[in-house]
Amino acid sequence: MTDDELSAGVLTYLQKGRAASPRADEEACAAAAVGREPVLLVMEVKGLVEESLAISIDWDSTSLGDAGRRVAAEMQARHPELSPEAVDALAWNFTFVWR
Repeated sequence: MTDDELSAGVLTYLQKGRAASPRADEEACAAAAVGREPVLLVMEVKGLVEESLAISIDWDSTSLGDAGRRVAAEMQARHPELSPEAVDALAWNFTFVWR
């Protein structure tokens, strides 16, 4: 089952679909909180971003695009509650950080 609030938090935090490159927008993320305390949603989202950035990639044999797809697959497996759009946003952020 998709956690719509957490997924919206990821999308708003990273500004996917709103900005040309990822941004860390804590205020927008907090505003997406409905059932959670805003500060807790921001903490959860920041944890997901940190987790995604910590995924180990063998850069000797992996392109940036393939790494992004690997991160997306890994985060979807670890967090099936995230929407495909939220997982895509985490991978999008990963590829910008590792450019």
